[in-house]
Amino acid sequence: MLQRILSTLRNRQASTTAKPPPTHPDLCYSDAFARCTLDLWLPEADTPAPLMLMFHGGAFMRGNKVRDMPYRRDLLALVQDGVAVASVGYPLLGDLGAKRTDGPEPYLKIMREAANAVRFLQERTAKYNLDPARFISGGSSAGAIIAEWATYAEPLSISFCIALEQPYGVHQVLPYIKKGGAPILLHTRASRLDLIHHPRNARAVQARCDEVGVRCWLYGTGHNGLPAVPDGLTVIQQAMEVIRE
Repeated sequence: MLQRILSTLRNRQASTTAKPPPTHPDLCYSDAFARCTLDLWLPEADTPAPLMLMFHGGAFMRGNKVRDMPYRRDLLALVQDGVAVASVGYPLLGDLGAKRTDGPEPYLKIMREAANAVRFLQERTAKYNLDPARFISGGSSAGAIIAEWATYAEPLSISFCIALEQPYGVHQVLPYIKKGGAPILLHTRASRLDLIHHPRNARAVQARCDEVGVRCWLYGTGHNGLPAVPDGLTVIQQAMEVIRE
């Protein structure tokens, strides 16, 4: 009886994760690592669609593009509104034979490799009917740093960035945020007791944006010192409102 219940729960979870299935699952964007694949959802559209690329979190040590896709339901709802969505996998520290204490270079290697996912899709905009002028990069925790790296440190011409749960490695990307950079929306739900995702990390990005004149929207819960997302919207819905404006 217990096995039957567990099997039902697993099947229900797998069904929820799979729906709607990607238009193109497990696209390999680099031969360097087995994790360098992405899932791509395409809308039914006559004109080239904007693209939202999302990078999962996991402290650069764990996570995958299926199970840990942030705000999955909200993101896949965008497909019905004409927005293409990609959930991107990337190599982890273990894939590089590295440890957390090995300094910045392994992290930089991961971020540079993940940026190849953007290049892969930019080179295939005609094939997938994507608008190269409307690529949006987003991610949560470690994925937030990857999204910011792709937006500001790489010459990829990304038009907007969404950084969720900004972690303490923010110093890796701050110097690359410069005048003329893409606008960014930040959202942190973590409390001030969370030393990894402390709200001050998101505030550091906002301060850098203010310093160099990059447009920035900063949200939280209203209880962690950051203003709540207005009008009862989810952060993805608010981000799309900002982008549309």
